[in-house]
Parts: sequence; structure tokens; C-alpha cells
Amino acid sequence: IKEITGAVELSAFAKHSHRRSLRKKYGFDKEILFMSVGRLSPEKHYDILITAFSMILMKHPMARLVFVGGGAIKSELEYICRVLGIEHAVKFIGEVSYAELTSKNYYSMGDVFVTPSTWETQGLSVVEAMASGLPVVAFNYRAMPEVIGKGGILVKHLDQYGFAKAMDKLAGS
Repeated sequence: IKEITGAVELSAFAKHSHRRSLRKKYGFDKEILFMSVGRLSPEKHYDILITAFSMILMKHPMARLVFVGGGAIKSELEYICRVLGIEHAVKFIGEVSYAELTSKNYYSMGDVFVTPSTWETQGLSVVEAMASGLPVVAFNYRAMPEVIGKGGILVKHLDQYGFAKAMDKLAGS
């Protein structure tokens, strides 16, 4: 059997047995969790995501934004959160090994997966999130229309207001 590069073991993401323990570990209870998993780098446009999240936080004060992953712009993103006054609602978990990400299915603690990246050609984190049952908000760019299909909401490229509206819709409005 030949291994296929980029393949996702979908069954690993169907498990939700760690949802409650992961939420408790990171201090979440009944909050609406918007999840993002990936490397924190400029081409991912997380600044747009944070700004969009700050908009919906006014309407959904119990919402939280969770980043799983590390990277070069983490301190810049934390600074944006402080300037916007939303650092209490944004959690940077940091890097998690792929083995732990899959064995505990970190995606399962979330309610909505958000990815503002314009870099993805395969969107494996999106596939993993959808395999975990999460709806997705992403820009209508590159591979995202084909990857997401009807599994979420596609937003006009780099439209932070559209991103916020889509997040609001999936938050239960």
C-alpha cells in the first residue's frame, strides 16, 4: 500500500469523546467557540479574522476565538487583541502535535471553524474540521469552494465584514 501525501484519516476526526475535557482544560464551558488550526503566519490573514471576531463579540459576548498552532506572528496577533480590547475572548493554545490533535480531536471542542487564509491549495485543516462536524467560514478563494462545498459559508475575498456576518450566522443568529 502506498501512502498518499496530504490524505486525511477522516475517522480520527469523527471522535468527540474529548470535547468536554478539552473545553474544561482550556477554561471553556458553554461559550460558542470559533476554532482556527494552523501556522500563525501573515498569508493566513488572522488579523482580518480577529477584527471580524471583535465585531460579532458585541452581539455574542460569550463567543470565544481559539487558535491552535504557533508561528511568527503570534505576538502581533496578541497585540491586535489587546488594542481591540478582546484579549479576554481570544485564546492562543499554541502548537499541538499532529498525533495529539488527532487522538484527542481538538476540533471537537469548537462549534465553528474559521479560516481567513488565502494561501491554501488543499485546505487540509478545513477537511479535518468538516470531518469533525464543524461548519466552516472561509474566503471564496483558491481551493476553498471545492473543499467546502455546502459545508459552510464562503465570503468575498478579504471582506472582513462579510466574514463577521458569516460568523454571526453560524453562531446561531
